Amino acid sequence: MSRETDSRWIGLPQLALVGGIALLLVGVGGVVAATPAAEQPVEQGVDAPDVAIQDGDNESAESPSIVAPTPDDGPYQVGETVPIELSLADAENVTVTVGANSSDQNARFTATVRDNGSSGNVTVEFDTGAFSGENDGFSVGEGAELVNTSPEYEEGLADAGLGSTTYDITLAAGDRPHYEEGVDVVDRSVLELIDPQVTIESPASGAVYEGGEQLTMELSYQDTDVGTVSINFIGQSATVTATVSDDDGDGNATVSFDPAAVVDGNDGFSAGNGTTLVNTSADTDDSVGVPSLYDVSVTTGEDAPGNAGATATDSAELVVSGGDETGGENGAENGTENGAENGTENGAENGTENGTENGAENGNESTADGNGSTGDDNESTDDGDGPGFGVLAVLGAVAAIALLARMRFKT
Repeated sequence: MSRETDSRWIGLPQLALVGGIALLLVGVGGVVAATPAAEQPVEQGVDAPDVAIQDGDNESAESPSIVAPTPDDGPYQVGETVPIELSLADAENVTVTVGANSSDQNARFTATVRDNGSSGNVTVEFDTGAFSGENDGFSVGEGAELVNTSPEYEEGLADAGLGSTTYDITLAAGDRPHYEEGVDVVDRSVLELIDPQVTIESPASGAVYEGGEQLTMELSYQDTDVGTVSINFIGQSATVTATVSDDDGDGNATVSFDPAAVVDGNDGFSAGNGTTLVNTSADTDDSVGVPSLYDVSVTTGEDAPGNAGATATDSAELVVSGGDETGGENGAENGTENGAENGTENGAENGTENGTENGAENGNESTADGNGSTGDDNESTDDGDGPGFGVLAVLGAVAAIALLARMRFKT
């Protein structure tokens, strides 16, 4: 083989080596290009967007709040004092408003308070029965100061009192209420007020019953299911009481009373459908009878009027036909048939049938020559205590004699 030929064959391996190296470099480049770049940390400054503030990272963002009452709390009765617990957070003063806007009430009561302690919590008490009094019913405990108060309500509400309704409790930071322009609400809650009532639906006051007739009373319940009815025998030492429960929850209860049972020494009560007698009592003596009047009163709860401060929510006075105010059939001072001093039929000094019917002073028949009465028919004359007929006759005779004497003297 020639020298030229040898040189050509020697160049081929060299070319193959160069081509292989090129292909290797191309493959490595593809792998590098397909590998994702590693994430690089981004340094965030104060202006970086979407930076969330975690709880507790910035205490200055906390707002005042209402701790209690909450919407889940039970109702308060009208007349009770409601404690309103507040957290002031970083606020120096807060203003709380208790307000209602219903069909039968339009009122709101506002108080601004300051925490003079270091706890950041205050309790404001609102007396629902004294909103027309000092500080509009508001007061605060130790460590807090009542800065100012203000009420707004319709005329007559102070006399009528608050009723059953739901009140909004609204809180604002600072010394201005939430309803003023430019003031934001920072928290809200609700207060449910109820006004338990028991009323007598029937009988109406003034209804008339026969002596010994059974009484059936229909009672109406509002915001309660227990009431107490008390029946007082007017003019007698007798009072009967029954505590009645509305078991079926329809807001009504029926209770009957038999006065004859009381005369026999029992309480005389019985309950109607859906009604239960919780307890009964009778405070009487041995002389009790059917009275001329029943004084019926009702209260909420299990206490009769006057017991434990209970106040009657309704009452009725029932008339008993033929009843006796004192309980005895004979010998009483008033209203009996025989033997009493006043108002009896026989033997009394005044107003009796056999008294001064014919002009006599003391119930005696007048005589023919008495003081102005004539004959046996006891008809009295018109001249009463004036001069009698005999006196007039004598005077007439004297005048006639004097006239005759004067005529003879002239003759």
